[in-house]
Amino acid sequence: IGIAAQALGIAEGAIDITKEYVKQRVQFGKPIAKFQNTQFELAKMQAQTDAARLLVYQAANAVDEGKPYTILAAEAKLIAASTASDVTRRCLQLYGG
Repeated sequence: IGIAAQALGIAEGAIDITKEYVKQRVQFGKPIAKFQNTQFELAKMQAQTDAARLLVYQAANAVDEGKPYTILAAEAKLIAASTASDVTRRCLQLYGG
């Protein structure tokens, strides 16, 4: 669960930094945060991160309640790590990469 939480933090941090950046980067006379595609990309990343967070919380809750958590922890780790990778790649694209 710890690794899943770390991956979740990576995704959240990347989104936070990118949200600030897209407000500052200007293309065609306006911040790219105003473009619909940028807003859609940020929304997709946030939704994906929120879903991963729910899995991490579900696994942690199972531990707290003394319930079986092995599969939940594996699911959380898988999805959170995949989310971190996908989100950081998408954020990089918004930086112009």
